[in-house]
Amino acid sequence: MKSILIVDDHGIVRQGLSKIVTEVLGYSDLDQAENCHSLMAALHKKTYTHLLADIVLPDGQILEVLPTIRKLYPDTGVAILSQQPANIFVPVLADHGIKKYILKSAPDEELVSDLRDFIEDVPGPLYRGLFRKTPFDDLSHRELEVLHYILCGEKPGGIANKLGISYSTVGTHTQRIYEKTATRSIKQLTKLSAQFGLTEGRE
Repeated sequence: MKSILIVDDHGIVRQGLSKIVTEVLGYSDLDQAENCHSLMAALHKKTYTHLLADIVLPDGQILEVLPTIRKLYPDTGVAILSQQPANIFVPVLADHGIKKYILKSAPDEELVSDLRDFIEDVPGPLYRGLFRKTPFDDLSHRELEVLHYILCGEKPGGIANKLGISYSTVGTHTQRIYEKTATRSIKQLTKLSAQFGLTEGRE
């Protein structure tokens, strides 16, 4: 019996995905969550076979809770549905056992096919599209997290608190991000991020 949890902060996205899953694919056991907090609360209350989540949520990134999800709920299959550039996140997500990375902008037929393959546990590639080379390809998992909070407008102290690292470590990661992306300021970094489809704070 398939039990599916859809996580996205946009109600219209959740409703659209729910309609595909129930009316097109024929699965009725489906729930929704809108952020990391409600996601973890839902997993605590019920066992799900499949979790479909966005990367960027109002209270954080899915990357922040994935290690806990994989540890506590190892039998739950996880797929990501996002607008974030695939080649930036897919290598990191692969380390967490993600089964599918699906772009929200994918053609309807491709979107439905990927959702069906994910829910029916059909073996296949993590991502079916072509990777686009970007200046962010070489960022580490932690650097991606720091970048996310920089784009959200967080100050170094706030980033340190959210990630549980020191202020100086945030500075080190920020400097490495600048070096790897050939930028020198948050303004330049934000502009470059926008050029390659990285959203600021929320999708």
